[in-house]
Amino acid sequence: MSHEKGRLPTVDAALEQFSRVAVSLDIEQKLEARLQEFLRQPESQRVPSRPVTPRASRRQFMRSSIAVGLATLVLAALFVAFGSRDAWAQVAKTVRSKPWVRFTFQTPKGTAVPNGHPAPETRETWVSVEHKVAAGRMGQTAHFIDLARQVCYDYDPRTKSLSLWQTRDQDVGIDFLDTLLGLIAGGDDELKLSRTPIKIVGRTRSEVQDGNRRWIEFKFDCRNPPQEFLMIVRVDPETQLPVQLRTTERLSPNNPAVEQTVVIDYPETGPSDIYALGVPRNAPIVDQRRSRKTENGEEIKTFLTAYVQARKKPFEPFSMTVLASLPEKDFSEIYQAIRGRDDGRDVRLEEAKPEDLFEITRKVRAGQITRAEDVDRAEWWKQQIAGLTFTPTQQFYNGLLPNRVGYPAELMEAKTPSPIDNPDCHVTLDRHPRLGPPGTVLLNIRVETTIGNDLFFWIAPEKDYLVLRQEIHYSKDRLAWHNLTRIIDKVEQSPKGRWYATKLRYGRIEKHGDDLPAESVKPRLPLTGMEIGPVSTVVYRYLVEFK
Repeated sequence: MSHEKGRLPTVDAALEQFSRVAVSLDIEQKLEARLQEFLRQPESQRVPSRPVTPRASRRQFMRSSIAVGLATLVLAALFVAFGSRDAWAQVAKTVRSKPWVRFTFQTPKGTAVPNGHPAPETRETWVSVEHKVAAGRMGQTAHFIDLARQVCYDYDPRTKSLSLWQTRDQDVGIDFLDTLLGLIAGGDDELKLSRTPIKIVGRTRSEVQDGNRRWIEFKFDCRNPPQEFLMIVRVDPETQLPVQLRTTERLSPNNPAVEQTVVIDYPETGPSDIYALGVPRNAPIVDQRRSRKTENGEEIKTFLTAYVQARKKPFEPFSMTVLASLPEKDFSEIYQAIRGRDDGRDVRLEEAKPEDLFEITRKVRAGQITRAEDVDRAEWWKQQIAGLTFTPTQQFYNGLLPNRVGYPAELMEAKTPSPIDNPDCHVTLDRHPRLGPPGTVLLNIRVETTIGNDLFFWIAPEKDYLVLRQEIHYSKDRLAWHNLTRIIDKVEQSPKGRWYATKLRYGRIEKHGDDLPAESVKPRLPLTGMEIGPVSTVVYRYLVEFK
């Protein structure tokens, strides 16, 4: 990508890009310092911006309120060289301390937007640095950005559906912030900009009196040939918080320059998801994310090396109780109980007798033992089995230890060579799978033999590479119900930060990607002589204590 030197990118464009990148506080501070250095460089000629497709134009408008809403978060970065640096540093620090920032648009009625329709009366934007989210509502249209997961949702009231995008797939035509962050990380002294047509040609800072209140205002003269417009930011000198943003930028080329006003306030709460913006919870989701599937052997090996290192991460000494139930029973009854402990040198496991567990269940059914409805059922069972006799066992040594259950034996035991090196294996890695738990990477190992197997592992890199879901299909044609599926529904962190499973489901599914059955199922399959009996899902709860 080619870049040209210049003085300052478009505020709107930079804010658009900022909405796609999660920036930590230390990076913001470095970015601010580099921008101060950069703004001392001479200007250069403008590079024409790339053409915008109709779809991109629609998405850009849908995100326009989000972009302006992010203004306060980057005021220090964009404007620090145009006024008092200390004042803007304090503004940035104060805004970052607020749990939510809300922007309410006050565009005059009748003002047309790029699609030719009147501007919606309801235009609001929320931003939270603490929660790493941004959200916007324009009439019935809604937009939600999850900066932590790098995904965003668009709600279209015409189709009554949600579109799910990876933030990197939102083509906004610039890579300004990516360039800056890369240069900061690389220590490059020469700062280069991506394409931007807008320039700041003048700036002033003044104190204004409005009624009986005094304000600080920063005025910026902007040029986006052939358009020229003003942007004015009003700051409360007592709180050091921006309270208003005004701009005369046209919303479409043929419209007169009408001043738009954005009121800024700081509520304690904001929308936690797209549905909090009034989107129906039954709205279908259309996954628009681009798959990032690769067969590159070196890339997959690097990923598997990180997986092995995470699997070897130390786990503190612990004791545990593991209980097994059926989904329809939801731990009102259990049929298996295992206790164990690991002191770092030795692992000991013991199992309760099934008949003893059934006796407790019988007494509950007969009313001889009562259980309050508001108690955690697994914790209640842990107390009930405390006096039972347990027999030593090693049956579940590899399968149910909390530090092992997320690393299945089928995916590379220590002595097993990488599947990449096995000529009978076809391996792919999909960094943005359409199915599976959020935040996971899908590793698919297809065994190319006469019988063949298909193995799927959804791995969560940010949670110590735990396999949150796996499917092992015992035929490369993925025949119905011919598989074993395991799903980790809940995880927690040990005192030293190691992720482990606290709830696990195990069973079979009819077809790839299905959820495990919530009750026993009798598959209806052609008679083959290899019939499958009723399929039941087993649910495991982990109660772990650390020494």
